[in-house]
Amino acid sequence: MQGAAPGSWTAGRVYGVGTEVTHGSVRYRCLQSHQAQGTWRPETTPALWQRVG
Repeated sequence: MQGAAPGSWTAGRVYGVGTEVTHGSVRYRCLQSHQAQGTWRPETTPALWQRVG
């Protein structure tokens, strides 16, 4: 998704490896394919999300 503005992270959405999202004005890259759960926010799940930049 390089060059494209990432969408906002949303619980219930399925994310694939490499997908980038924003959450709390911070950009994250997905590390493992998964369906987002309400408690699996990017800032609290480093196994699923890597902060970008």
